[in-house]
Amino acid sequence: MNTFWIKFKDILELVVFKHSIFALPFLFSSMIVASKLANDTAWFGFKALILG
Repeated sequence: MNTFWIKFKDILELVVFKHSIFALPFLFSSMIVASKLANDTAWFGFKALILG
C-alpha cells in the first residue's frame, strides 16, 4: 500500500463522525450569537450557513 494512503487513513481515524455531529449545535449557536452581535439580527445568511 502506498505511504500516502497509510498516512491519509491515519488522519481519517482522528476525525470521528459522532464527535462532528455532537459539535454542530455549538457551531450554529455560536454563529447565531456572533451574527446577533455584528448585525443585530439572528439570521447569519445562507453563505455562512453553507460555509459553516
